[in-house]
Amino acid sequence: MPAVAVNAASHNQDFTYVALATSRGYVIHSALDGQRYHGDDALGGLKLVEMLFTSSLLCVVGDGDSARMSPRRVKILDARCRRVLGEIACASTVLAVRLNRARVIARERTRCTIYELGTLARQQTIDTVACERGLVALSADAESSVLAFAGSASEGKVVVHDALNLCGICEVRAHRTPLAALALNADGTMLATASVKGTVIRVTALPSGTKMWSFRRGATSSVIQSLNFGATAFQPPLLCVSSDKGTAHVFAIEGEPKECESFEDRVGETIDGARETSNGESADDVAPTVLSTAATTVSNALAKSRAGVFGKLANAAGATVRGISSRVKPVKMFAAARNAMEPSRAIATVKLPHTSSTKWSLCALQPTPGTAADKWAPPSLDSSQPARQLEAQVSVVTSDAVFYDYNVRLTSDRAGFFSRGEEAVARLERECKLIDETDSFGTSSTVGDLPSNGRWIESAIAAGSNPESAQELRTNVSESMSQSMFG
Repeated sequence: MPAVAVNAASHNQDFTYVALATSRGYVIHSALDGQRYHGDDALGGLKLVEMLFTSSLLCVVGDGDSARMSPRRVKILDARCRRVLGEIACASTVLAVRLNRARVIARERTRCTIYELGTLARQQTIDTVACERGLVALSADAESSVLAFAGSASEGKVVVHDALNLCGICEVRAHRTPLAALALNADGTMLATASVKGTVIRVTALPSGTKMWSFRRGATSSVIQSLNFGATAFQPPLLCVSSDKGTAHVFAIEGEPKECESFEDRVGETIDGARETSNGESADDVAPTVLSTAATTVSNALAKSRAGVFGKLANAAGATVRGISSRVKPVKMFAAARNAMEPSRAIATVKLPHTSSTKWSLCALQPTPGTAADKWAPPSLDSSQPARQLEAQVSVVTSDAVFYDYNVRLTSDRAGFFSRGEEAVARLERECKLIDETDSFGTSSTVGDLPSNGRWIESAIAAGSNPESAQELRTNVSESMSQSMFG
């Protein structure tokens, strides 16, 4: 039996469940314990799968191995009754799909198309710059339905659009280099972005488009593979970021916002790559190197002076130190200015085992199971109230279908702010393989009785069908959305 290739993963709003699109079908697991809740391989190979919260409604895109599972078609499924409710035909390969209870977004290389979920009627097509990554985000709140996508091929510009009223909201120049990832929080009031440099994460307030917070992921470039806001229960809001370095970082969106134009924007993004010296050293490395050279030179000069050549060597040492001082002073001034505007660091970092494949990864953050929601509520400013010890769960799924579950303990002061001292300790609590290489998941399910004849009901209604078909589709979609796949 051939190995099962895992092509992509998605999660519901609060990351309680994760869906994997594979070369054989799809499977859905709990993000709380890694247990498989549902699987089906009768459709064939899939490239993408998206869940609508915990309902039985799914959107899938085929991997092209069969004619009926074309990568240019989005199929809307009811997983409980094993029925294809409808499908959307696109002109080119679909790179990403996003949905909430009002809209479905199909992202192609050079456009985003907005559809009404109930009828699959096309509402608007937006021509975009070419984006091979298929970057797009849609807020979970159907009443806001904020849409965000890349607005420039050469710099980190984001176009923010109202997918409900079909009008533009704002444009945000989040970075000076092209975008690598973006995400919206549940109600569409915050936009998180990362560039291809992968060193700085920015959070922008919407609808104003004002850059508010900056976060430092690391000092070296990396590929940001996923950005996700934490569960809505978190106060202050938390942001989780995973990269090809095999790490996941947690940031707290709290405190006074940074200036709209950070220090990095003024000198050119990013500090890590733009300020390189002629010999390849970054400016961060210049000061320590120069000071070390100065100490060595002066020490050698003094040693030789004791040997009886004080005059000439003292002059040489003085000239050396004066020359070094002229270089060190601006470096120190630059470092001081940078520190004053330095983006906030992570409050927790997770490092995956070296054996894990990170071709792609999906990370998210939620309260530890069993934690009362009121523990995450902002505390009062009563001086007698002690600091809080809070726990969160960081979950990561990697391209080799391994699920990692980490417990992170955070310390919060009386004002509700997390400690900026040492990062929280992350403890690996669970590691499991979601799909084995020879896994045959068939129609396994713990969510109800599925048809066992091995077939899906192909009553697909295409977008733009006649009014009678559209009404039938609306009814079927409404019923599917109202049914929880997981009881």
